[in-house]
Amino acid sequence: MTFASALDSYCKITGRTNRQISDYCDVSPSTLTRYRHGERVPEPGSPIVRKLAEALAELSAEENPLYALDADEVNTVFENELASPQMAGMDFHMRLDMLMHLIGIRNADFAEVTGVDPSYISRIRRGQRMPANMRGFASICSHLAANMCIARNLVDDVGELVGMPEISRQFPPEEEDSESEIAEVIEVWLTGSEIYTTDIVEMNKLFKWLDKTDFSEWIALGDSVTEAVPEAQLPVARFYHGLGGMRSAEREFASTAIKAHAKNAFISSDMPLLSLAGSREVLDSFMDSGLELIRNGCHINILYSLERPLEDTIKSLRLWIPLYITGRVTPGFLKGVNNRLFYHVNRICDVCVLSAESVMGHEADGRCYFSTRPEDIAYYQKKMDFILEKSSTLIEIYREHDPAQKKSFHEAEAARKAKGNGKRIGANRYKNLTVTSYPGDCVVLSVPCGSEPVHLVSRHPKINYIVARMN
Repeated sequence: MTFASALDSYCKITGRTNRQISDYCDVSPSTLTRYRHGERVPEPGSPIVRKLAEALAELSAEENPLYALDADEVNTVFENELASPQMAGMDFHMRLDMLMHLIGIRNADFAEVTGVDPSYISRIRRGQRMPANMRGFASICSHLAANMCIARNLVDDVGELVGMPEISRQFPPEEEDSESEIAEVIEVWLTGSEIYTTDIVEMNKLFKWLDKTDFSEWIALGDSVTEAVPEAQLPVARFYHGLGGMRSAEREFASTAIKAHAKNAFISSDMPLLSLAGSREVLDSFMDSGLELIRNGCHINILYSLERPLEDTIKSLRLWIPLYITGRVTPGFLKGVNNRLFYHVNRICDVCVLSAESVMGHEADGRCYFSTRPEDIAYYQKKMDFILEKSSTLIEIYREHDPAQKKSFHEAEAARKAKGNGKRIGANRYKNLTVTSYPGDCVVLSVPCGSEPVHLVSRHPKINYIVARMN
C-alpha cells in the first residue's frame, strides 16, 4: 500500500466526491485528486495529514456510523505510508500516447489546436522530444481529450485509464462544467509520476543481491566454450496454439538450438514474463536453455519491452544479469515502440526460428510458428537484422579483466564525472556493490566479480529515473 492507495480507499468509504471532501479539510479538489493518484504527497507530520484523517473520519461517520473510521488510526496509516520509500513509474510520453490512442486523437488534431507540426507531436509520443512548456502542453492536450471523449462517449473509458472508473457519475458529461473538470483529472494523470512502493522494494532487493553475489564463475563461463559436434536436423515446420503450445514451441526451439550448437541467437518478447510464466520451473527452464547456449559459445541478442511493469523488469534483471556478465548477451530495446493490441514473441538463431503473437488479454488463443526450414530461417534472420539495426543498447557490459573493455569504461566514466552530475546511491548500504546515478544519462552498477568488477551501464529510462531519486 502507498499513501495514495490508502487515501483513495478511505475516500471511497465516505461515498463523497473530491470537492465534497475538500470542503472538510482545506485542500483544493485538484490537490486532493493529485494525492489520490500519487502525483503529489504531503509532507510527513504536516497539519494537512491530520486534517485529512479527521475529515475522512467525520464523513465516514455521516455515511455509515457503524463503520466509521477512527481519525487516529487513519492518521497513523498515512504517516506510516508517507515514511515509506516512494517510486515513480510510467513516463509522460507513454501516457500521452495511451490517451491519444484510446480516444482516437490524431497527431493532426493535436497539431491543429496547438499550432505545431504533426511530426513534433509524433516525436513527443515516441519519447524523442519533451515539450518546452510541459504544463501548458499537458493542459491543451487534456482539454482536447476531454472534449473529444465526451463527444465520442468515451468518458468512462478514459476514467478507467486514469484510475477514476466512476468519472461520469462524478462529472456527468451533460453538465455544463464537466468538460473542464474531466480535463483537470486527465491533466493530473498525464503529468504525474505514478508512485509505486513495490518498485523500490524490488530495486533494493536486486541491489542487495548484487552486493552479496560473487559472479566469478560467470566470468569464467564467458571465457570458455564447450566443444561438440552439432547434431543433424531434418527440416520441420509446425504451428502450436495457446500458452501451453507456446511453451512447447519454446522448448523445441531451445533444444534444437542447443543440439545444433547455434552461434547467434535473437530473443524478443513483450509478453509480461513473470505473470505469464506460470511457475518457477518454466522460468528456470528458460534460463537453463540460455545458459546452455552460452556454454556452446552462442552470442544472444535480447530485446526488452520498456512497456512492462517496472517490477516485472527488475525481477527479470535478476535472472539475466549473471548471463550478461559472461559477455555473451547484448540487451537492447526499441525506442518509441508503443504497442497496445498485440503481444509478439521472436526466437531466431542459425538453425531454427519461433514466431508467436496473440491479442492482449487473449493469450490462450495465440498461435506460435516453429520452423527449421532454410527459407524460413533466411526470412526471419533478415527480420532480426532489421530490428537490431533499429534497436538501442539497454545495458552496456564492461569486464575489467578485458583491457579494451576496461579502457572504454573508464574513459566514458571520466567523461561522465567531468560533467559533475554523478550521485552515489546507498554509499553506506552496500559493501561490495557501487551504484552511481547520472540523471538524464545512465546508472552505473559496479558488480563484484572476484578481484575485478564488472560494470553494467543501464540506459533503461524508467530505472534511471527511479535510481536518480533514491538515497
